[in-house]
Amino acid sequence: MGLRYVGKRYPLADEGPSRATRFELRDALFRFWFRFVYPNMSFISQMAPARAYQALIKPHLDRYWGRCFETLCREALPVLYEAEGIDAAFEIGEYWDKNVQIDVVGLRGDSSTDLCECKWGTIRSAAALTRELDRKKVLYPNRRNATIRLRVLARKLPRGASRSAAVTWHSLMDLYALDDRQTRVSP
Repeated sequence: MGLRYVGKRYPLADEGPSRATRFELRDALFRFWFRFVYPNMSFISQMAPARAYQALIKPHLDRYWGRCFETLCREALPVLYEAEGIDAAFEIGEYWDKNVQIDVVGLRGDSSTDLCECKWGTIRSAAALTRELDRKKVLYPNRRNATIRLRVLARKLPRGASRSAAVTWHSLMDLYALDDRQTRVSP
């Protein structure tokens, strides 16, 4: 933990500290190694690299990249706040309990909370995802009675993803554009 290879994660809510804890490998190379290589070393050593890739890695890459995308989304939310002119103090994390999993939570000092769903894979229905976010909104513990804002951060926006008041949609390209704009402005 001192070298920042391993970290603790806690569910982020306005109800105070939680005892629920998850440990994660923060280093992307270690995550890849321990997910794909280490448990399959015997197979990899006996088979050709191309076969090992096809059998062991390729079928599971989207799920692996999905977790990486969630990390990127947590890092992107402060950039979105800056682009939107939100200057309140904030804390970024995620939330889980036995009933709900929320990929990214932004607790803001302006009495707003952002609940974000991160989607690396294909979104089959924007309407169904909106309903899912509405369900999660009800299950999230909002003790301070903050205004809940819903966001979707996706690799690619689906048809029907409107820029409505109910859900704010952001594509990966939108996030890259924000980063480019910030880089050009910074000295």
